[in-house]
Amino acid sequence: MVKKVQSGIVNTGFPVETSNIIRKFEREYSRTRKPIDVNFRNIVDWIKVGERATHYLHPYPAKLLPHIAHFFLASEDYLSGASVLDPFGGSGTVALEAIISGRDAYYCDANPFASLLAKVKTKKIDTFKIKSLLNIIRFVFFDISDAEIVSFNNIDYWFDKKAIFLLSQ
Repeated sequence: MVKKVQSGIVNTGFPVETSNIIRKFEREYSRTRKPIDVNFRNIVDWIKVGERATHYLHPYPAKLLPHIAHFFLASEDYLSGASVLDPFGGSGTVALEAIISGRDAYYCDANPFASLLAKVKTKKIDTFKIKSLLNIIRFVFFDISDAEIVSFNNIDYWFDKKAIFLLSQ
């Protein structure tokens, strides 16, 4: 089953337009007709491994490097306004980059876990709701921060003094 995720974001996180680099590769390949060695980590050096959105939510095996999807989606000449289909969506790397670029993403995968992971990675989060929940957590934390030290029989046997203090906070 193909799932669609609508972006709602307009080109956030795409600081470099890559059409010129793609054209350079096309010219080189047209001239030599030989494969071109490409290091996407070096070309898309503004993305640091582990720092982009929810890409590293899970260590899914054979995960596509986000730099690759980002590189092609950063090209306005080639993919301007296009929707993106990834029929072998895996953990959702292409779908997530498509959403970040402001495009609609369609993806699917035969592996049910991969589909679930992609769904989680591409889920829109209601930031207002998250902030509201964070305020509730802060309120509850400060309300209980004056709590007394926990005590029960043999507590010193199970925990050292620092752990007892930290558990009581």
